[in-house]
Amino acid sequence: MRPEQIQLANADEPGAISGTIDVSELMGSTVHVHASVKGYDFVLVIPTIDFDGALGRSFADGVPISFKFEPNAVHFFDKASGKNIIKP
Repeated sequence: MRPEQIQLANADEPGAISGTIDVSELMGSTVHVHASVKGYDFVLVIPTIDFDGALGRSFADGVPISFKFEPNAVHFFDKASGKNIIKP
């Protein structure tokens, strides 16, 4: 999963994952958001053009955030062999 393939979501959307923003950085036309979910770290690269009224809010430290994965971009790999084992 690439950070560019993680999408903002509303917390009540099916498949949404909710966490907390650790840090965010405005990088020109994108915001790089580092978030924690149950002890796991995620990085989202969000194009500023995707900001809308419902989702385009503050990306300050400690703010809740919800996101989801693009279904066609998820790949699973065997830990021992490194081979792709499931294709959606």
